[in-house]
Amino acid sequence: SSVLARALGQEIEVHSEAESIDVSGQINVSVGLSEPALQLEVVSQLLIDIEIPEGMHAYASGAPDQFARLSVEVEADGIRIGDVSWPASEPMNTLGIDEEVPVYKGRIRASLPITVTSDVIRLGHDIPETLQVSIAVGFQLCDDYECFLPERIEATLSCALDRLVEPEGLSTYADRVEAIEAETGKQVR
Repeated sequence: SSVLARALGQEIEVHSEAESIDVSGQINVSVGLSEPALQLEVVSQLLIDIEIPEGMHAYASGAPDQFARLSVEVEADGIRIGDVSWPASEPMNTLGIDEEVPVYKGRIRASLPITVTSDVIRLGHDIPETLQVSIAVGFQLCDDYECFLPERIEATLSCALDRLVEPEGLSTYADRVEAIEAETGKQVR
C-alpha cells in the first residue's frame, strides 16, 4: 500500500490494477493511482510521471517570474486534493541571468494525495463505479539557448471507486424519504 511505502521512505509505484494514461506532446506525461481503486475518505496518491526530452529543462518552483514553472492542476467532483509534492530540483545557470535557477531535467515524478469525499453519496441516487479526474500539466521547455512558449497537456483519468458500504439504515431512510415525497408531492431532501 502507498501508506506503507511512504512510511518506509520508498518510492510509490502506480498500482498494476489501476488505470493509467499516457499523453505525449513536447513532454511525455503518465498518470496513475497508487491503489487499484479509490475508497471513501481513504487517502490515495495520484502519481504524475513527467519525461523532459534530453537537452531540455523545465523551470521549477523558485524560478524567476518571467518563466512558466512546471505545474500540475487536478479537478474532479467529490474529491479532495492535497498539495503537489515535487522532487528536488537542480540549480542551473542560464543565459542572461546572473544567478542559478531551479530546473527539472529528465524523468521526474510529482505526487499528490487524492481522497474521495462523501459528496459522491447522494441520498437516493446510485453511487458511481468510477470517477473522472482531470489533470493538466503546464510547462515551458528550454534548451541552453532558447525557451519555447508555455504549453499545457490535459488528460482525464477514469478512477475505479470501491463499492461503498452503506451505513445501517441509510437505504431504509432513503426509501422513507422517497415515499413521503411521493405522497405529498413535495421534495424534502
